[in-house]
Amino acid sequence: MLREWRDWDRAKPILVQAFEVAEVHQEFYLEAAYELARLYEQQRNYEQAIYLYQVIVDAPRPRSYVASLKAQRQAQQAEIRLLLIENEHDEQRLRYVLAALLIVLTIVGFVFLLRLKSPPSLYKYASNGVYIPKNMPTDLTLDELERRFQKMVRSVKLGSRLAYIYAVLFDPELILAYIKDIYYANQVTEDNVGNNTALLLCAAAVEVARTGVTFTGKAENTLGAYLRGEFDNRGWDWPKHPILWKRYFLEYHVEKLFNMGG
Repeated sequence: MLREWRDWDRAKPILVQAFEVAEVHQEFYLEAAYELARLYEQQRNYEQAIYLYQVIVDAPRPRSYVASLKAQRQAQQAEIRLLLIENEHDEQRLRYVLAALLIVLTIVGFVFLLRLKSPPSLYKYASNGVYIPKNMPTDLTLDELERRFQKMVRSVKLGSRLAYIYAVLFDPELILAYIKDIYYANQVTEDNVGNNTALLLCAAAVEVARTGVTFTGKAENTLGAYLRGEFDNRGWDWPKHPILWKRYFLEYHVEKLFNMGG
């Protein structure tokens, strides 16, 4: 619904009025709140957007099974939006801190420290707190997960490979039996996949075990080259780290993956 609006100034009073009416007639309350929150988010009025998303998350569930299921999906959708807003703000704060640090070090003449000091760990920073979920199982089998991704990206091969990567990062129980290397299996179990090489090796191991495919050369390089080409064709930024892969799934696929609409 929100994507249909082109004039935010005209959309806002209509959505506000719909939300106020829905507060009295509860049937469309959560839907109206969500659409208004999305509008505030588009206008970068994050305080109002966060407030409304939280209202949806905390709202009591209706007694009717169908209505309760719809409310639960709306709450999950709101939680995802909250997560992405918080993640964006956290990254902005990090950029400001790093910029200030660089200026101070330059002024005091300790530029050489920048070469000696390791950059902050992307994995530890991004996974510190609740911004990037550790696991997010879909309750689908691996076959069902593959079909879901294949439908979303309209490609059998790409869909299967994205499903394997998603399972490595968010639903390890689906694929651990296929990863025979204990070193990498432990990384998957502990949600500590160290880099893209490890991630692609795990995904390749799943594909080999399930399909019998033979990769020429290094499996991670062949798989990575294919995925980079597909990402370029679709105008997607290439995730350079497993944490950025997690964010890619959250931004591009999670709503349809969990049948949350939008």
